[in-house]
Amino acid sequence: MEVELKLICGRDLKVCDICTSDPYVKFTIGGKKFKSKTKVLTVEPDWDETFKVKLIAGSTIEFLVYDRDLIGRDDFMGKVSWTVPQLILGQTDFYVLHLDTKGTITFSTKCISGGIPPQLEPHCDINKPVILRLDVKYVLGLVLGYGLNHGMFLSPLPKTLTGEWETSFGKFRGGITKISSINYGPERLMGGGRTFYVLAHVGEVISFSAFLNSTSSQKGGDQLVKGFYLVPDFHQDEKTEFGFTLEPGGSCFVSCKCIQSIYKNVQPTKIPSEKDYASNIAFPCEVIVRRLEGISFAGLFNVLPYVRLESNQVEYVTSVLLRERTRHHTYMPKEWNHSFFIPAFVGQKCIIRLMNKKAFSISTEKDPELVKAEFVWPDFKGQESIDITIPLNDRFGDLKITLKRIRELSAYYRRVYLGEGYPPVICQAPQQY
Repeated sequence: MEVELKLICGRDLKVCDICTSDPYVKFTIGGKKFKSKTKVLTVEPDWDETFKVKLIAGSTIEFLVYDRDLIGRDDFMGKVSWTVPQLILGQTDFYVLHLDTKGTITFSTKCISGGIPPQLEPHCDINKPVILRLDVKYVLGLVLGYGLNHGMFLSPLPKTLTGEWETSFGKFRGGITKISSINYGPERLMGGGRTFYVLAHVGEVISFSAFLNSTSSQKGGDQLVKGFYLVPDFHQDEKTEFGFTLEPGGSCFVSCKCIQSIYKNVQPTKIPSEKDYASNIAFPCEVIVRRLEGISFAGLFNVLPYVRLESNQVEYVTSVLLRERTRHHTYMPKEWNHSFFIPAFVGQKCIIRLMNKKAFSISTEKDPELVKAEFVWPDFKGQESIDITIPLNDRFGDLKITLKRIRELSAYYRRVYLGEGYPPVICQAPQQY
């Protein structure tokens, strides 16, 4: 088979120099040696390099990763073996492999000749893993999470922040540099995000953790926050964006693309719609606590506000709005833009509390309540998102919240593959709420 083999990236590779590495990859196919370019001063290289190779189904290829040294022999960073499957003509397949030492490498193959003809499978294989490309856009609320975990409320910006997705296929780690130093407002971010390639099963609850490392060579690090995400039955190449809850405080905003789906090569009649909902009454929802509107912080010098949101006896907490200083004055930002995954039950009451953080206090349990309000989970009436304005009082104005229905396991998948008996739910045409 003639194949285009694309070496995409490495993540969380072994540190071979003082605090980093200069990684490259070597492999041999049919006696012919191949070598990638060297990426300097990184343990998370993006090679994005394509090789035209001839592969034989059932043969084994060994990928060897090295750290280039200007003086002496190059350091060995790890290896992994891959058995060539029977490839389908014209199809691109992705692979994420764990090295025997530390980290992962990601590559893809596209069969351009000699593969088996394309064919449609009658049903999908639910035991086949999906591969998700997860781009962490930014993380908010780490100051509160750091304070609750380390006995202090304020902290300097971490030197090295590491993200980790954990699934039944192992841990997928990488650096995250696009974080907010003061907890809110995506326009106040620093650095750049990080892309993860993650293997998981549909319906699996995978976890995301953020770790603070003192040096990039440190394997572990102190866990700051942790969140969870349930993998839906994505379509091939489906894209979505969402923000989800981090505990004890914060939100992680992610752009997700399914680059390998369980519905790949499946008959179209066996692929459910993206809006094949199991229920229009109870469903997962992304709740974005956006901002205060109509508030004046004049005279409120002792106020450090944050929001507690209680639904179905579970509480969700934003970080604290901290004052910002310029050369001429001090002012209080009015937005959080924190996002949480919350189960929505149409008609159920949800409680909003605007709280005041006690300065230099670690606990949030005894903070005074500034104002309390309520709203009822609305009927989305076919809409994907709803903007809600919650009146607080004359002093604090209105709280702006956005509710977004998030991607979930389809009714078809639940009925056919999980045997849960959900009938198909037809979503109504969008109406103005």
